[in-house]
Amino acid sequence: MLKLVEPSYSEPPHDIEVEQAILAKILIDNASMDAFARITPADFYDPVHQALFEAMANQWAEKRAINLGTLKAVLPTCRTSRRPSRRSSTSAA
Repeated sequence: MLKLVEPSYSEPPHDIEVEQAILAKILIDNASMDAFARITPADFYDPVHQALFEAMANQWAEKRAINLGTLKAVLPTCRTSRRPSRRSSTSAA
């Protein structure tokens, strides 16, 4: 007899390419933020994409341009962009 086993998923469904496409669309056409009004940073799977979208949404809310220069300036202040550094905190003497 065939035994059915429910699959166990270790990660939620996501599509990194769709996330990248949304972020690219916003960079190309800032006004497209209105079309993505219902999306939140938590809707993105990749933490980097979460931080980028949060920065973009903040810029849009403040009626500022969304481009690489403005994002670079504000990314360190975003909540989701604060991730531990991969560099070792100890230095060789």
